[in-house]
Amino acid sequence: MLIDVASAALAVLVATLFATLWLLARTAWGRDDAGSGDALLATSLVLAALPAWATWQLVRVRRGAGTVGQARLALAVTPAGRHPRSPRAAATIRFACHPLAVTAWLWLSVLTLLLGSELAALASLAAAAVWTLAGLISLAFVVHDPAARALHDRLAGTSLVRR
Repeated sequence: MLIDVASAALAVLVATLFATLWLLARTAWGRDDAGSGDALLATSLVLAALPAWATWQLVRVRRGAGTVGQARLALAVTPAGRHPRSPRAAATIRFACHPLAVTAWLWLSVLTLLLGSELAALASLAAAAVWTLAGLISLAFVVHDPAARALHDRLAGTSLVRR
């Protein structure tokens, strides 16, 4: 998971670098004030980094390639339990419940709040809180027993194994 967090941080860093370069180029390398359109574009670029990263990870997971960290460590997600789900359904459930999806839930909360839907924003924020807590519980399970399945794997009916 640390590799996945590092890849998300890298996405935000690259977006921030491009946004900074854009603002510097548009303000004569800082001598002029940034226009509101330029500031909005730079802010949008930085704020879009995490949702774009999360979408990229979801596409990778649904195609069976796994996250960047799983691919790097040669891990595969396999069906587990008595009632296996379809691979696509399991991948979607696993991703939506994964602690790394908290960034997507928070982004959705901010977006729905900006669109004027306080109820949807609260629901997304509640989902982010639930999956953050679930991630901490999963971390406690794995620290106690490294072979334990995380909560998102239990909900999706999957298990993470070496290839």
